[in-house]
Amino acid sequence: MCPEDPEDPSAVDRDGASASLDTGYAAGMRAPMVLPLTAVRGIVCTWSPGSSEPVLRELTEGEAERVRIGMHGILGAIADCGASEEPVHTAVVEDRTGTRRAVTVDDGNCSSVVRGGPGQRFGLGFPWLDR
Repeated sequence: MCPEDPEDPSAVDRDGASASLDTGYAAGMRAPMVLPLTAVRGIVCTWSPGSSEPVLRELTEGEAERVRIGMHGILGAIADCGASEEPVHTAVVEDRTGTRRAVTVDDGNCSSVVRGGPGQRFGLGFPWLDR
């Protein structure tokens, strides 16, 4: 399921049993992990410039797990660069308990990352997401 708006990837988030696990650290402090269990499935939704509907691609289990791992590395950086006409990608991954999380990468804005949820986390990276 792709979000209607790639700027709000958390709109497709869903809490399953793993969402209640009290695990993880962020900046040296206890914090819940974005997705504590291994991802077992996922999709990438790609919006080309000017399109209103995304192209959907299913991820392999390994690709979904790489996205899950990458979500834990979003560190809060924001790029200030000129926007360009590049695709926007949203990856949506899910674990075996049904917990689902999503992250958006805007290639036209220095590959800026939007991870919705508490505090809207931003970062840079995920250059491999469009592969």
